[in-house]
Amino acid sequence: MLRVWLIDDESANGRAWLDGFSSEIHDECDLRVFVDWPTLRMEMERNVYPHILFLDFFIGGHYGSEVLTWLDSNCAPRRRPVIVAHSSLADANAGMRELGADCSLPKRKGERVSASIASCFKSVADLEYLLAHRGIREPR
Repeated sequence: MLRVWLIDDESANGRAWLDGFSSEIHDECDLRVFVDWPTLRMEMERNVYPHILFLDFFIGGHYGSEVLTWLDSNCAPRRRPVIVAHSSLADANAGMRELGADCSLPKRKGERVSASIASCFKSVADLEYLLAHRGIREPR
């Protein structure tokens, strides 16, 4: 079962992200939303990592860049999740890409359903394609 995790400190964003995924993805994947970096980090410190992590830039007193830096220092390259930068700021997405996010999607504030997630990830096969076609990046 694919673990697809999302981190955003605004619960409405987390709900919009989840609602962007198809019912097939809801039924066949472990979808989890984290609202803060310490809780997500604690889960990964237990050696449980997502396969794919949707990452916002501003995370309640922390930044997506902190997550990327932590992953580089603490996660074996083969366990490193695919990181999808998903911020409403294009510059934030670009910055996270420079720090090692594998790709990015725009996030539009106020959406009830994430249009970019809905258009890109219609099936589990779409998520599997993302996993299969990312490069394994060595830590800095």
